[in-house]
Amino acid sequence: EALGRIFEDVEPQTEGFESGNDGTPSQGDDTTDAFFASMASSYYKNPVVRVLDYAVHEKQLTRRFLERLLEARESDLDIRQPESTKDMINYADNTFSSLLYLSLETVDVRDEASDIVAQHAGIGMGLVTALRGARIRLSRGEFSVPKDLIPPQFPYHKLYNLNEELGVDLTEEENQMLRDAVEEICGLAFSHLSRAQELQKDVPRHARPCFLPVIPAMHYLTKLEKANYDIFDDRLL
Repeated sequence: EALGRIFEDVEPQTEGFESGNDGTPSQGDDTTDAFFASMASSYYKNPVVRVLDYAVHEKQLTRRFLERLLEARESDLDIRQPESTKDMINYADNTFSSLLYLSLETVDVRDEASDIVAQHAGIGMGLVTALRGARIRLSRGEFSVPKDLIPPQFPYHKLYNLNEELGVDLTEEENQMLRDAVEEICGLAFSHLSRAQELQKDVPRHARPCFLPVIPAMHYLTKLEKANYDIFDDRLL
């Protein structure tokens, strides 16, 4: 398998961090194994795999971070809408936080304090990205806002009939339901991003550029607030 080949003779090094990682590499599920098996056949031709191979061996990247990222992305393929806010946060953590853990490792930073910053930043960035991508996901019959934030009587069919020129045909009450849900997510994202900024002093100076994506994420939250949390406001485009 490509993953096994990439990690051959590489000893995983994982510090514990707040999200509950115990330092034990995961074996992955059948879906993940099948994914890497398909990559193996083109191992020497795939530029992404070759670059990843170099990074893993050069910087001793932790296998578990790559696995949890891929597992989360694979499972998301079958999800039209998150069931709960917790599910949305977990997905952001497993994807964006994992990317930040790996980014820190590429600059030789492996400590719990930096991982905590990465976790907060990753969750915040993941939540913001979900809101930014709401329009695109609606065009595929998917919705980024979790079900537990929206009343059960909400007319989802109106969202899936989104007209880019005319917008969404929602009543004021229905619009308010959606804006309230978006505001709740914005509050969570802002809390995590702010916490990451507060703790950034604990990150070695040379590694702080890893967290530059926090800035546009915070900027987007400001724009959403000015748009009264209307994700269909054209000013957000």
